[in-house]
Amino acid sequence: MSQGVTYADLRFVRTPPERSQEKGTWNQLDQIQMPPSVPHPSAPLPDPSEGELTYENVQGPPGQEERTPTATEGRKESDRRTWYANLALLAACLCLLTTAIGLGVQYWQVSRQLQQANEDGSALARRIGSKEGSLAQAQVQLEEAKEELHSTNETLRSCWAAGNRTQEKLRQANESLMLTQQEKEKLQQQLDQTMKSLEEAKSCQEIGCCPHGWNLFRWKCLWISNNTKSWGDSWAACKRESSQLLVLKPWSAKQLWGATFIDKRTQYWIGLEGKWYKKWVDGTNYEGTENIGTCRSRGNCVQMSNRALQWCGCSTKARYICEKNAQ
Repeated sequence: MSQGVTYADLRFVRTPPERSQEKGTWNQLDQIQMPPSVPHPSAPLPDPSEGELTYENVQGPPGQEERTPTATEGRKESDRRTWYANLALLAACLCLLTTAIGLGVQYWQVSRQLQQANEDGSALARRIGSKEGSLAQAQVQLEEAKEELHSTNETLRSCWAAGNRTQEKLRQANESLMLTQQEKEKLQQQLDQTMKSLEEAKSCQEIGCCPHGWNLFRWKCLWISNNTKSWGDSWAACKRESSQLLVLKPWSAKQLWGATFIDKRTQYWIGLEGKWYKKWVDGTNYEGTENIGTCRSRGNCVQMSNRALQWCGCSTKARYICEKNAQ
């Protein structure tokens, strides 16, 4: 059609007879899905008996009259639609063929992959079985090694305990040996001093080194009082004789108590005082190891009685012992 022509009361004629023959062909294409923009070839044409279709205000070339489609044009239209349907059917077949080929190729690939995976799985299963056997053997060896290690640890602990006991015994033996060595050295010093005192005493007895009435005991001249005094009066009496109260050094009360000039039935003041600070009358500290007891009259002055020492009251009356060096 040309532009500018106006159609009013445009009518479509009934379907030509030729199209009824092609109806069976178009029915076969009903199942082919066409795009929405293209009209389906099997869509029926309008029937003129159903009424008239009027297009209003449609402009076209002036002066052109209505015309009715001819049979030739209907056949051309039918051939064109048939060609489109065959082309669409061919495209659908090609698409289906391509899809089938693709699915076949994918099936073949998946089958090959599955077969390869099965082969790999079998090999992996064999390797896993071999590894499990090796692991079980290693587990047995590990258990044996653990038992052997436990036995070795027990033996090592026993040896370590025995070594510790031996070390302790050795330490105790070394301490005993050191103490014995110290005692030996101390005894040797005492023996040397005793021998020296003995030699000096022999010479002193020969020349008479102690005043009359004094007794020689280990290079000291001792005087035993016959009367009793308090500790302070005894200290003063010894001073008047140019001497001092007895200082028990380097010997002990037991050693002095065995001398023949000591009366075993009495008590004697000696030169030790101060229960808390323990000082001899010569100003030196008490370093003895004897246990000093307590008499009935408790105090801060020391008496010698029955081979032992006692703290007594300083005002108590008792005999005393004075000392001075032998000349």
